[in-house]
Amino acid sequence: GASMVLLLVRALSRDRLEELVRATRTLGMAPVVEAAGEGELEVALATGASIVGVNARDLTTFEVDAGLATRLVNKIPASRVAIYMSGIRSAEDLVCVGQGRADAALVGEGLMRSPEPGLTLREWLE
Repeated sequence: GASMVLLLVRALSRDRLEELVRATRTLGMAPVVEAAGEGELEVALATGASIVGVNARDLTTFEVDAGLATRLVNKIPASRVAIYMSGIRSAEDLVCVGQGRADAALVGEGLMRSPEPGLTLREWLE
């Protein structure tokens, strides 16, 4: 019943990534290609995926660089869905992301650490 498949540029060779993007489409799902740096974004865009995400969290050090993620999300063409991924920990972070190019945001840790994630999200959205 899945409708999307998340593919990480850093985890796949370019050939394998392109093969999985094609296979995902063939199976009637949308590939979401995730990048975490400038070079990875170039590869993600070259796949032709219509949904491209930028992870604000460096997957090696786990440090969040919101500035870099914002700059990279802004490079995603308007013809594609741009997702800002990770590093959103507050309503202020969500507002900053909303002021940029991102069409969507993936929020995980910020809500997982909350004792009342539903309430926290409602407060953030207000």
